[in-house]
Amino acid sequence: MTIICKKHHRSTVVLTAVFAAIIMTPVCVAADIDNPSAPIKTDTASMTARGVLRPGQTAEIAAGMSGRLFSVPYKSGQYFKRGAVLARFDCKRQEAELAALTVAHKTLSLKFENTNELYKAGAAGALDVSIAESEMSQASAEIEVINARLKDCVIYAPFAGYVTMQHMRSFETPALNAPIYSVLRAGSLEISVIAPSSWMRWAKPKQRFVFHVDETDTRMEAEIIRLGAMVDPVSQTIELTAKPRGKIGPNLAGMSGHAVFDTNITGAK
Repeated sequence: MTIICKKHHRSTVVLTAVFAAIIMTPVCVAADIDNPSAPIKTDTASMTARGVLRPGQTAEIAAGMSGRLFSVPYKSGQYFKRGAVLARFDCKRQEAELAALTVAHKTLSLKFENTNELYKAGAAGALDVSIAESEMSQASAEIEVINARLKDCVIYAPFAGYVTMQHMRSFETPALNAPIYSVLRAGSLEISVIAPSSWMRWAKPKQRFVFHVDETDTRMEAEIIRLGAMVDPVSQTIELTAKPRGKIGPNLAGMSGHAVFDTNITGAK
């Protein structure tokens, strides 16, 4: 039998009576009816707040050049290792330009050496030597430019992770800085907890709690690493960012749950 008794406009007391051999044992749970989203205090000496798992690091992998994509091998949801080739451009034109500039540089180097020998023999002026050296240096600079462009022909993974979205396909031609992938770092999760601003009285970095994940029905030990820089003036809440302690298990970014703080440890009232 369940009896709901109103005490006053601020709170409600729910009494659950369990009858066994004429013995009634009441268990009371107090909740704020004016703010249903407020943490619930129970006789288990705990306080709860909703939270969500989010990736510790995300990135947009963009095109460093404008050209035709030769290969974009990873699809949404696929795992990649650090250093894996995420995309490769068709750079035959740049390679041909590099070959031509290399030959031109060799020719200009021979011209500079010959002009320098003529200058020593008195058959050429100092200006001729300076011009020959300048032409050789210009060819060297152009080679460096092409080599820099060739580095953008292949995009390597900066870390091990997962593709969350593939924006381009093979044989498409993205513009400079156009996104090719959206990725997240593997094994790096954070927990974002939206808590009442009053929790700032006791919630501090290194404060530990347990996060219950709804989708997988699992528990994760966690520790606060930082508090939000400001309080939301409308909801009077603040964001607590935490990191899991130990194994993440089957839990993924985007899953939600609730954080449970032991008030006996936190000293919250």
